[in-house]
Amino acid sequence: MSFSTMTTRPGCGLHSATKQRTTNSSSSSPRRVPVLALKSSKHQISPSITSLKTSLSSTSVSQNKSRRLCTSVHAYSVTVQSLDGVSTVVEVPEGEYILAAALDAGLDMSHDCTMGTCCRCSARLLQGEVDMSAGMIDADVAARGYTLLCIATPKSDVVVQCIDEEELLKEVLDG
Repeated sequence: MSFSTMTTRPGCGLHSATKQRTTNSSSSSPRRVPVLALKSSKHQISPSITSLKTSLSSTSVSQNKSRRLCTSVHAYSVTVQSLDGVSTVVEVPEGEYILAAALDAGLDMSHDCTMGTCCRCSARLLQGEVDMSAGMIDADVAARGYTLLCIATPKSDVVVQCIDEEELLKEVLDG
């Protein structure tokens, strides 16, 4: 003889339902199958499960609308001047690194470690303000207008000019 029980577990603010099938035979262990998988199986889903799924779906949609309204993030306009002089404007969401946004936008940018240590993504800050607290660039070098794009998050609209890493290293050694 076999019977089925329904259990619900909390997950991500919603409840996901699973069906546990138990048999009297000692050789088989309980088996959990997601409710969505049961829809296409030969098992019949009770009306209460269908209403639960409908309720969860409508809750999920209304919560997603709320999240979208509450999570709008300010983006800064960052103009990136490449080594060959081509300027490209990239929208960088608040809190995101300039290099990551530029790469996501399809720019071919020199980079390596993405941790602020190798200096491959060196740039000169021509306009605006960035936060570089995540990296290892000296404050006096940053004050002279140098930045590493992999650790720079814009605090305003920004214009940066990519430079060879040797220029930054020379500035660090001479400074």
